[in-house]
Amino acid sequence: MQDSLRTQTWGDQAIRDTIAAIAQAPEYSRDVGQSLMSRGLRWLWQQILNFFHFVSETQYGREITIALVVIAIALVIARVIIGVRADQLARRPINMRGAGAGGAIQITDAEQLAASGNYTAAAHALFSSLLAAGAARGEFRVHPSKTTGDYVADLRRRRTDWLRPFQSFRSRYDRVIYGDMQCSAEDYQALMSDVRQMMARG
Repeated sequence: MQDSLRTQTWGDQAIRDTIAAIAQAPEYSRDVGQSLMSRGLRWLWQQILNFFHFVSETQYGREITIALVVIAIALVIARVIIGVRADQLARRPINMRGAGAGGAIQITDAEQLAASGNYTAAAHALFSSLLAAGAARGEFRVHPSKTTGDYVADLRRRRTDWLRPFQSFRSRYDRVIYGDMQCSAEDYQALMSDVRQMMARG
C-alpha cells in the first residue's frame, strides 16, 4: 500500500515540459493583439491600484480618494449631459429660411456665432443652413430622425456633386459634435471650407 501511495519525484525538465504543454493547449492560446491588450489593461489597472494604495497611506488619503471619485463621476455626468444636448441640437427642426434663392447656403448666422467665439453653436448653425439649402435644392428631404449618414446615403443615390464635400463635412461634424463635443476655431474653419465647396457647386 505504501509503495502504491509513494509520491513520484519530478525532475526540473519534466516540470518545464508539463508547463509548456499546458501553455500550448488551445484554451490557453491567444493571438498577439489580445495578449498585448490584456497586458496593457493589466498594467494600467495595476498602476491605478498602486496610485490609490500610495494615496491611502498619505495623511489625507481618504479625502483625496473621495475627491478623485467625485471628480470622475462629475466628468462622466457632464459628458452625458453634453452629449444629450448636442443630440438635441442636431435633431432640432430645421429653419427652412436658412436657404436662399435657388437653395443657396446662408451662412450669416454661423459667421456671427463664430465671430463671438461660440464655434460649437456656429457648427450647429452651419449644419442647419446646409440641410435647409439641400432640401431647397431637392438634394434630400429633411427629417428629425435622420442622421448625417442618412443624408450621405440620399446624396449617393442621387449621384450629386454635393456628395464628396458633404461626406467631408459629415466626417468633421460628427467628430466635433459627437466625439470631441466642442468645436474649435480650426474645426469651424474646416467645416466652412467644406460648405464653401458646396456653395461653389451652386
